[in-house]
Amino acid sequence: MKSAGTQLRSYCYTLDCASAILAVLTSGEAGHAYNISNRDSVVSIRDIAEALAEQAGTKVLFENPSDVERRGYNLMDNSSLDAAELEKLGWRACFDLKEGTERTIRYFRGAL
Repeated sequence: MKSAGTQLRSYCYTLDCASAILAVLTSGEAGHAYNISNRDSVVSIRDIAEALAEQAGTKVLFENPSDVERRGYNLMDNSSLDAAELEKLGWRACFDLKEGTERTIRYFRGAL
């Protein structure tokens, strides 16, 4: 990683994202905006990297970023999303960070 990874983001497993899109298409209101986010998985970038590394049996490596790389960083400490409008449609995420990263690594290994 080229930062400490402390910025917060909304982790949402791909299957949860797909089911959210279907919920919006079948039950959502035309012209209304819906955020896709797992309320139980607002995590740091470092948390995501470490969860993936743990599932893959490796370690997260940290390097100092160059000045050019640092200028491209998102300066927001918290870019997590609020999925309250989506949840009003009855949608709920099913996979947390641990299960989602485990399934992701299993998929890429051909075991899912």
